[in-house]
Amino acid sequence: MSNFKILGKDKMARAGVLTTPHGEVKTPVYMPIGTVGSVKALAPDDLKKVNTQIILGNTYHLYLRPGSKLIKKMGGLHKFMGWDYPILTDSGGFQAFSLGAMIEHGVRKVGRSMGPASSVSQVRPRGTNKPPAVDARDPSSESP
Repeated sequence: MSNFKILGKDKMARAGVLTTPHGEVKTPVYMPIGTVGSVKALAPDDLKKVNTQIILGNTYHLYLRPGSKLIKKMGGLHKFMGWDYPILTDSGGFQAFSLGAMIEHGVRKVGRSMGPASSVSQVRPRGTNKPPAVDARDPSSESP
């Protein structure tokens, strides 16, 4: 689990610290994107040298490639990435809406489907520090 504490506020901003089992993240924070378990063109040591506190991954893309079985076999997402610091994964909802076809209980893309329950089940074995809820689409807000 994680805990967020607000350290200071201004009219339109706040500073805080997110405490996770893999370390603290001072906010606001820049999060490099490691969509499929790596930040392009940067090794974990390079990220440490520039004081990266947290990396953002994508549940949907990690589900497709490299896949949960490989990540689990490697000992979880932190070991797979060679990253001992916090990792946040999004729900993959944007990709679900933009790349796939919505079905009653989730999204289908190239013969594979993922709904809220399977999204959560993909994140848990990885040891992600901060998995957000699955994005939801409001069909009534779409153009005809």
